[in-house]
Amino acid sequence: MSIKAIYLSDSESFESLIRDYYNKTTNIEYVKYGRKGQNQDGIDLIQKRKNLNGNCNVIQCKNYIDTKLTIRQINDDLNKLLRSGLSYGTVSYVTSSKPDSKLIRKVLESEFIQNNFTFDLVYYDDIFEKIINYPDLVETYFHKMKNKPTFIDSNILRQSDIRLLNDVCSWFRIPLSNITSIIENSLHNYTPALEEFNLAIDHLVYEAPKIQIKREGVEYEVVFFDENLNDFINTLILKKHELLEFTMENFDTEEVDNPRIMFRFIPSEHLQTAQLKYHAFSVRKSLLSNYSNSVKFLLTYLRTCYPEVNVMSKR
Repeated sequence: MSIKAIYLSDSESFESLIRDYYNKTTNIEYVKYGRKGQNQDGIDLIQKRKNLNGNCNVIQCKNYIDTKLTIRQINDDLNKLLRSGLSYGTVSYVTSSKPDSKLIRKVLESEFIQNNFTFDLVYYDDIFEKIINYPDLVETYFHKMKNKPTFIDSNILRQSDIRLLNDVCSWFRIPLSNITSIIENSLHNYTPALEEFNLAIDHLVYEAPKIQIKREGVEYEVVFFDENLNDFINTLILKKHELLEFTMENFDTEEVDNPRIMFRFIPSEHLQTAQLKYHAFSVRKSLLSNYSNSVKFLLTYLRTCYPEVNVMSKR
């Protein structure tokens, strides 16, 4: 069953939505061309970096909710583009007007269009279902509507979190469910498996696409729509940093001739007595336990609230 499109009331928001959608679905980054009131040469969005042949793809956005788009309007915009002197590639014409088979036929039969342009007429109604597959677009452009349709609910946001969680689980050569034992057994040795997990958590927090949310009037950038997941990940990062900071202050490393071990921890020179060395290992063991427990809490939450996430998967 097709979903009825939700229309945006102002043209600037429509342009921004189309820009963000094309940036997600193509290998091209588009930016707005000029600003309202300027001569825009018949286009609204332009490729930020030129193609290898020196031209740029362009997009014209027509937010015609209650207005019928005509071949004359298309030709007027294309004539402006011709006169602009811009070196262009594909010209996409995205409109929120109702799909019109007669107009499509006129475009296909137009010698002016077919001889001068690589032209793509796109109806917003036809791409809307693809747009709402991107929860961050839903959140940005539709989720705050006063009378939002019922399908824009927590399930769309939940599915986004599930996809990201399953992606994370697939990064590891061992199942995520086995990470806790690896952490707990890392008192003396640092293994490739633990390095892989630590790097994945860092990537998730620092490099994964962020979502803008607002709490009590303050904007935050987070990874997941589920606030509990963000809290679990933040706790993981905190426990990892506490462990890393203490280890760097109190231990040196030495290489080991073993493919399963990256290096071994040895007490730093300032720990001169057996008692100090024993205490350092005791603290490290406690910090490892805290780190492992934070993973256990996350796994318990995933098994309870996200049974769709395969914590046993591996690459």
